[in-house]
Amino acid sequence: MSRSNLLQAAVTVLVALLLVIAALLYSQASGDWQTGVRQHLQRSAAVLEHVRHVYADEAPAAMQVSVAEARARHLGTAAGSQAAVEAEAENQFAWHQRQAHAGGATLLAGDRYRLDGLGYDVPRRLGDLRASAPRVDPEGTFSDGDATGRLATWISFLTIPLVVVYLVAQLFLRRRADSSDRDVGLAPEPDVTRRFGVTLAVGVWIVLNVVAPFYAHQQAQEQRAQALAAIRIDRIETSILAGQTLSAFRTEGRRTVLALESRAAARQYAALGADGEDWAQTEIAAADAAAVGTVTDVVARMTRSPAQADGVDPVTRAALAGAPGDWQAQLAGQLAEVDRAERAGQWANVLGLAGLLAGLAATLAALAEATGQAGRAVWIRRAAIAVLSGLAPLIVLGLFS
Repeated sequence: MSRSNLLQAAVTVLVALLLVIAALLYSQASGDWQTGVRQHLQRSAAVLEHVRHVYADEAPAAMQVSVAEARARHLGTAAGSQAAVEAEAENQFAWHQRQAHAGGATLLAGDRYRLDGLGYDVPRRLGDLRASAPRVDPEGTFSDGDATGRLATWISFLTIPLVVVYLVAQLFLRRRADSSDRDVGLAPEPDVTRRFGVTLAVGVWIVLNVVAPFYAHQQAQEQRAQALAAIRIDRIETSILAGQTLSAFRTEGRRTVLALESRAAARQYAALGADGEDWAQTEIAAADAAAVGTVTDVVARMTRSPAQADGVDPVTRAALAGAPGDWQAQLAGQLAEVDRAERAGQWANVLGLAGLLAGLAATLAALAEATGQAGRAVWIRRAAIAVLSGLAPLIVLGLFS
């Protein structure tokens, strides 16, 4: 066996080894990307559940208690007995509500979340609940996949300089090769007198070894873009749902203030009866009117946006702070990832078909070398060239599709 044949066999083995290693690394990277998506979905589900539990389950009850305590405080300053009875009723309501939550881990349990004065620290409660959740790091997992993918890309593209070195060495060794040697490599070693066969074999060799790393890279890029698209759309959905929950609680707070103000005005109007003003009801109406300002402050403190000082993680804060403009930007990014995945998939299909055509051309080239009839060999080589010529429109299709 000639040195050229030995070199070709060695390069074939090295190329195959590099591509196998790259394929394993790409598989690991894809696994990390998919794990990152699952972790992101898991974290988003936990965020939504905690936001719903705090702002839809616990906070409304705490707001009712706060309003009752605010009314009781202002009614207690009135001189009339009816106002005193009304104040005691509100105090009893607040006390029974707190007792129902005694011993639990809610806003109304104990004094942990009670604010100085009136109201409850809702953002702090959310921070404590989020801190109790299992920690997942989808960004770190995804970054690990990116690092592994970059390593796989470097390894796979090492095949290209390896093939270049082989071609240069082959040109040098071919001058000394024995024309009787037979090739055992990927492309058949042609006789030095057959220039056409040499060109065909070299062309097939280059195509097969260049297409393989690009094909693997495009497949990996498609999977990565699909994972990013899934993450971005999940962020949008999480932000919309979390924002709606907080917005509903804020709306309920504004309605509470308006209802108290309306009741005070209605009571004041009803107190002005035909037989003279009902001073007891007038006092209650005045106390409710004074309580409107206090309740407004309480609602503002309970419905404020969570901050870092509350112990709320950045992901939850971002979800609650999302606005339509942010969703549009995220949607644009998600659509861009979808387009990137589609384009990478198209390129992978084109390169995969190119590899199949190159393999067919390699088979035809080997058949041309094996046939003993010169005329038949010429036609087989022409068929191989026709197959290789089909690569050009494929590349054009990939560029402009």
